[in-house]
Amino acid sequence: MSDSPRSLPAGWLAVSVFSSRGLKVGIFAFVSLSLVCFAAFYNPTVFRRPVSPSSYSPWNINSTQLAGENENLTQNHTPAAFSKTSLTKPSNLKIVAVIFYGRPDRVEILDCYLKRNLAVNGGWVDEVYWAPNTKSQDDLDWLDKLVPTSSQYKKLPIDTQKEGYARIWDNAITEPDTLYIKIDDDIVYIDDNAIPKMVSLKLEQDHSFVVSANVVNGAPLSYHHFRTGAIRPYLPEMIKPNSTDDGNVTSVQTPPWRASQLPSWEGPSDFEFPLGVGTSPYPNHRWLPLRDGNRSSIYRTPIQHAPCSPWGETYGKWSLAAQQHFSFFESLEKNETDVYDFARSGIWDMGFERISINFIAIWGRDVIDHLPLNDDEAMLTKSIPRQLSRPVLVATGALASHYSFTSQVNDLRETDILSRYRAYANELICPGTLF
Repeated sequence: MSDSPRSLPAGWLAVSVFSSRGLKVGIFAFVSLSLVCFAAFYNPTVFRRPVSPSSYSPWNINSTQLAGENENLTQNHTPAAFSKTSLTKPSNLKIVAVIFYGRPDRVEILDCYLKRNLAVNGGWVDEVYWAPNTKSQDDLDWLDKLVPTSSQYKKLPIDTQKEGYARIWDNAITEPDTLYIKIDDDIVYIDDNAIPKMVSLKLEQDHSFVVSANVVNGAPLSYHHFRTGAIRPYLPEMIKPNSTDDGNVTSVQTPPWRASQLPSWEGPSDFEFPLGVGTSPYPNHRWLPLRDGNRSSIYRTPIQHAPCSPWGETYGKWSLAAQQHFSFFESLEKNETDVYDFARSGIWDMGFERISINFIAIWGRDVIDHLPLNDDEAMLTKSIPRQLSRPVLVATGALASHYSFTSQVNDLRETDILSRYRAYANELICPGTLF
C-alpha cells in the first residue's frame, strides 16, 4: 500500500489537515495573548529610574560650548511631576516619616523631597514628624517657621537639653501598626521610587526587622557601589580657578549640578589624594572627572580605599564622600542611577552586619518593644535582629543620598557639594524655591 496522501481515506486526511491548522492557530493565539499580557503588565519604571526630562549628556562637548548653552538648557527645562509606578500604597497603611532635625542648610533641601513624597501630593507619606536634635535657638526658630508650611508636618515635644537619640525614639514612635520611615536631616536626594520600594519590600519581606534605602555615602554601601562600578574617577581641583584660565569660573560661585559642565582634572599621572582630614585644597572647591579614558584611573582616587567593613580607619573619610557625591551627579545627568542597584534583584540581605540608619523603614511595634534604644544603630541593625533572627534588608532600587557623617562634615563644607544638591532640587524637585 502506498504511503502517499492519495491512499489515505478522505475523512482521515480532512481530520489531519484540520488538526494541523488548529494546532497552528492555537500556538498563534497563545503567543499573541502572552504578548498582550506582557505589554499590559510590564512597567519598567518599577525597576529602573524613569527617563528624566532633565537628561542632558553632551559628553563630547567642551566646557566652553557648555558654558554658552547652559542658560538655554535651564530656560527650556520643564520640571518632572512625581514619577508614578505600578506600586500601589495599601489604603489601610499609615506611613510616618520621622526626621532627626538639627541643620537647616540641609533640611531646606530635604524639605523639597518630603513635600514631594506626601500622600496629598501623590507620594506615600501621610505625615512628617520633626524631632529636634539641637540646642541652637536659631535652628529651633527656623524649624518653627518650617512646620506651618504643611498641614502634614508636626513638631514633636523633644527635650533638647537631654543627650542621645533614645529620647527621640521614645517620643516619636508611639503607634505599633504605623510604618515609620526614619530619615536623617542631611539626606539631600530621594528618588521618587525610593519610599514606595522600601515600603513594598518591608510588606513583602516582613520577616525583616529593618529595610534600608540604598544610600550614597552610606556605610557600608559605598563599598558595594565602588565594586559594582557605580563610582567614577574624580579628584579635587588643587588650584583655585580664575577668570583668566577657566571660562566656567562662575560655576564655582553658583555651581550648576551637571557634571558635564566641569572641566577635566589635570595633574600628574601618579597623583593620589591623601585620605586625612584638613586636606581641602581651598574653600568651596570642586572635584573634577578624570576623562583620560584609562580604566585604571579609579585606583588612584580615594574610593579605592572603601572597605567592605567601613568601621575602621577609613570610616567617615571626607574624600571618599566627596568623590561619591560628584560621581552621583554624573549618574543623575546621564540618567544612569540604576548602576547603584548592586543586587539587581532589588534585595540585599545584610544579615546581622551593621549598617548606617540614615534612611530606614521599621514597624512601630518593633521599636516600642525594644525601647530604650540607647545605641540605636547597633541595636536596630545588629543586636536585636540577631536576637530575633530577623535580618536587615537593603532595597537596592530605593536610592537616596546622604551628605555627610560627623567626621566628614568639616572638610565637606570646604566643597561646593551642598550647593550643587540645592541647585538640583531647585531645578527639578521644588522649582524656583531655593536661593
